[in-house]
Amino acid sequence: MQGPNASAWDLKADKSLTVKDADAAKDLVNTTEAKDLPTMKKELKALNGTEFLKLAKLDFDKQSIDELPALVIGKQWNTSISKLKANDVYVIRVRGEQIYVLIKITKIGDDKKALDSLHGGNNLDYIEFDYKKYPTDGEKIDVVAEFANAKKAFDEKKFASAVMGFDKVIQAQPNNWEAYYYRALAKYEIGDYEGAVEDFSTAQPHFEKRCELYLQRGLANSKLGNREAAISDYTSTIKCDSTIYEAHTNRAHEYYLLSNYPAAITDYTKAVDLRPSQFDAYYGRGLAKNEFGRYEFAIADFNKTIELFPNYNYAYFYRGFAYSHLEKYKEAIADYTKTIGLDPKDKSAYYNRGMAYAELGDYATAIKDYDKTIELDPGFINAYLEKAHAKYINLDFDGAKADYDVAAKKFPNSGLVFYNRGLFFHELKNDKEALPEFNKAIELNPKDAEAYHYRAVTKAELKDKTGACADITKAVELGFSDKDNLKGKVCGK
Repeated sequence: MQGPNASAWDLKADKSLTVKDADAAKDLVNTTEAKDLPTMKKELKALNGTEFLKLAKLDFDKQSIDELPALVIGKQWNTSISKLKANDVYVIRVRGEQIYVLIKITKIGDDKKALDSLHGGNNLDYIEFDYKKYPTDGEKIDVVAEFANAKKAFDEKKFASAVMGFDKVIQAQPNNWEAYYYRALAKYEIGDYEGAVEDFSTAQPHFEKRCELYLQRGLANSKLGNREAAISDYTSTIKCDSTIYEAHTNRAHEYYLLSNYPAAITDYTKAVDLRPSQFDAYYGRGLAKNEFGRYEFAIADFNKTIELFPNYNYAYFYRGFAYSHLEKYKEAIADYTKTIGLDPKDKSAYYNRGMAYAELGDYATAIKDYDKTIELDPGFINAYLEKAHAKYINLDFDGAKADYDVAAKKFPNSGLVFYNRGLFFHELKNDKEALPEFNKAIELNPKDAEAYHYRAVTKAELKDKTGACADITKAVELGFSDKDNLKGKVCGK
């Protein structure tokens, strides 16, 4: 790739191209423009969808070319490579196809001179490289045997090898839709969800009656966070075969994640009808009912879950959650204790049990649970705050202040911490110390309506009606419901 006419390189045809050749074949193009001269830019790009990837510790001479497809799975490709230097090694995916190139920059020639008699430039700046391709040119394969080998690898859960095998089949037979389908399944298993969706979509028009394809593509879309696409896939699965249990539970889960709890409950109920002895639909429906505020009904579903799966810790946890919302704190404590017995490292179970103990007035036990929460997760902010609050309620003001101080030091960028410290000082009628805490809370979170409200109250106590008026006005603007008409009292309206 050098000389006045060699402006690009065709990796498929293994030849240099000139500026007059079609861009569709230009896999490697030097980006130097007239304005860059006399310096040559040490950069290459493509004009046809070819992409580049640099992987650490690639040895051009020792790297097996057959391993390239597996090495690049799930990696982020680039549209160009820059700051080239001799001995750099890159992987190239040619024009979005299953053609991979291992390329090594061998030499860069740049005289850094303009092309004129004064400067002595020769216009023969160049980039030399060596490369090898996968699959190799002229490779002939037995498609039937290769497919069988790839399928065997898939069945043996050697998914990266399966992808490579199906790559070869598709390269030889671009219309082998079965290979696309199984390659999609293999890509899903190794975490290449985008690749899986792409392959499922390629195969789908040729498998209208393959209900499982929609289901599997839905799973891949779900992993990518494509909620609506996943729901569409599960809906297609159900239209194809309404008896597929997983299509209903999976669609229910997507509805749950979108906070569409009635739709989630409907789908989970259908799943329960299909398999009344399977626990997960009862559990999912219980979660949706919890979020919908139907706690008694949620408890019934968690009871059934536990009946079918007695050691399912999450069922106890969320039944405890439901009991807490019904103010049945003893029952909640029993469930959180069972959760901890099944999973001693469940920090949330300790925290929630501490909250339940606090509701019953057993602050000493609550504090022990908050301490255990912090031991398991030193970054659990609310555990520090609830521990301090429990000490305050128990009239241990010095202990409460010490815990708030610890939280402020550990989480200096948390508006919540300073807001709670402000409330602590406010409750102690120490408004002069409360004010800077609310100031800091608002600095860290300028949209905290409650912080503005309490700063307004604090300023009013300090006889700063102008400041109080400005703050309560801002609080109302941010959505605070001024039921006590503080604004009318401090603003004079």
